Amino acid sequence: MLNVTNPDNGDFIGKGGKYVTKNSDGSVTLKGYSAQDGATDTIFSDMSVNEIITFHAQPNSGYRAKWSYTDSASHQTKTYYGNSFFFAIQNPYDINDNHITLTFEKTGDDYQTFSFYGQTLLQEGSIINPPTSRTDTYNLVSGAQITMDSYSALSDENGEFHLETNPGNESSEIVKISASKDEIHRALVFYNHRYFICDINMAEYLSSGDVSSITAKLKMQYKTNGVTPTKINAVSSDGTVYGDTITLITANAVQFDVTLDTKGQSADKPVNLVRRSVENEDGIKSKYDVALEKGQTVSHWANTLSEIIKQGDKLYVNGKAYDSITESVWFSAQAKAFDFYYTLPKGQRADDVSMYFTVTEDGEEKLVSDSFAFKYGVDLEITALTLSEMNLITEDNDNAKFFVRATVQNKGNENYTGGDYVRLVYHDVEEMCKAIEDDYEAENPIYTSFGRELINSIEIGNTTEVCFISEDIPSQVFEKTGTDTAYLECIISDKNEPDWKTRNSEEKFSAISEFYPGLTSKPVPKTAQSLNISDITVQVNKQQKLSKSVQPVSSLINSKITYSTSDESVATVDDFGVVTGHKEGKAVITAKIDGISDAAEVTVSNTPVPTQPSETEPTGDISSTENTDNTQPSVSKGNGAHTDGDAGVMQTGRITMTIIILIMLASAAVVFFLRKRRNGN
Repeated sequence: MLNVTNPDNGDFIGKGGKYVTKNSDGSVTLKGYSAQDGATDTIFSDMSVNEIITFHAQPNSGYRAKWSYTDSASHQTKTYYGNSFFFAIQNPYDINDNHITLTFEKTGDDYQTFSFYGQTLLQEGSIINPPTSRTDTYNLVSGAQITMDSYSALSDENGEFHLETNPGNESSEIVKISASKDEIHRALVFYNHRYFICDINMAEYLSSGDVSSITAKLKMQYKTNGVTPTKINAVSSDGTVYGDTITLITANAVQFDVTLDTKGQSADKPVNLVRRSVENEDGIKSKYDVALEKGQTVSHWANTLSEIIKQGDKLYVNGKAYDSITESVWFSAQAKAFDFYYTLPKGQRADDVSMYFTVTEDGEEKLVSDSFAFKYGVDLEITALTLSEMNLITEDNDNAKFFVRATVQNKGNENYTGGDYVRLVYHDVEEMCKAIEDDYEAENPIYTSFGRELINSIEIGNTTEVCFISEDIPSQVFEKTGTDTAYLECIISDKNEPDWKTRNSEEKFSAISEFYPGLTSKPVPKTAQSLNISDITVQVNKQQKLSKSVQPVSSLINSKITYSTSDESVATVDDFGVVTGHKEGKAVITAKIDGISDAAEVTVSNTPVPTQPSETEPTGDISSTENTDNTQPSVSKGNGAHTDGDAGVMQTGRITMTIIILIMLASAAVVFFLRKRRNGN
């Protein structure tokens, strides 16, 4: 719920609705939105974990909106500012969780008004192969919808945006927001059927003093909403995987239904359990199996990681308890490693020994591992992989090359004499999905080999490095997904297998071991190679953003375009390339980046300029500074579903807010992914 401590010093959506109550201390409590607020009837306490709710406020002159809540994971109070606040429903560990406080504070002397520009960047990774907390690579993305401080924006082909009153409309105006350097604001970004909450620390941009504009980087992380991927599979009695693969990791709560597709299962091998794999940020996995009743096709799991607290780990050897370790405290989501040492009795073979371990709490078994046994033989595993860029893709070169460095370890108990190969492979996920739809009868290649190298002998427990230069990898490999990334991995191929270039869903190949290093970005120059800006005509006292083309676009992540004008009395240009016309005449705008430059002529006229409004670059009138609100209360599902309110005019205290519907269409993105390998032996 929302508690407003001093409601007389500002306005907020919901103030006149049926879910607001006045308290004896003068504060008010808002427990939901109703039709009176221009919204679908919603009670906050009925919302599910990870659903996002939007709050809007309009402080009186001289005040600012301060939002605070207690984080249920860290139990710390978090504070934000701005006319809009976005909150992802937390799992309620405490009765006071999901309580937000709104206070209208007086502004200080350092309060500034400025244009807000930005870039939208997505953490490198995918739903199928998610990033981890250690992933620090981001790519610019276009087509993202941004909402912040009651305004909105659309990122253009360069991943850039500016806050406007009504993106995509000819009458849309570039707006200014106000903030001080002690504030953190929140932006809601909708991209690729998902919502992301991004924090903007104003201290990073306003510490240098008065500014006319700032350019912030909105970094979208997969864990922003508390959910990132792991695996949940339906498994038959013989271990065959059926149905959907759902991906979830959360520091808060997990709640979902998995619907099982039992197509193809035989009567004597039914789907009899759902297996859940919980993985923390360090890659530590725990497995949980839940049995299904006969004919059951839907399994529901609602759990918090705090309920998966376990105490005590015991090792069993050949069915008998051998050693145990006890932990008095084991916090939720905390990884633990237990080391057991077993000495093989004299005269006993290692392959005669089988082991498993259990985890118990208060005498109750919480987890029983699979049984495992020692065996004699070679066990090769790729433990590390580095792909170093060699040939870059440019306008003059359409192929890339990598220097491949793979570390291979012999984890077996016999010396390895060599002869197998480390192979660099491209995995075409799109073709894999098509093959699944066609019952694995598709003939197009799913795996493409781009070179291999022989593995030399390795003694027990030792490692060796296998290095080679890949074959030419065409740019289409990175462009096929539309993200300028590719699924490149290394596998160990059996020495007895004939060499191959491609494999489809029906062709066999060996993969003794495989290592996936994460999505590989398209190898392009780090600095800009070309820059072009276009001539424009702008009306006096109007603003228009310059149209530009930069190659490669990724150079804008680390490099910044600088602009200058030949005549400031005619036209000025800010750091984001927004031109302001001052009087009739002509001026030349020069843009520079990474040692290259281009120029465009700006014509300023008193005559209205016919425009063809761009979806992401509308023109705006700067003669008006009125704050036009274009949002309404909304909630968005964790899976991308979004619910908006009805349009209407709401009388709220001293001001009238016109609520304009902003519809964001979101469909749940379901990714079916299955790697089907057929070993040649």
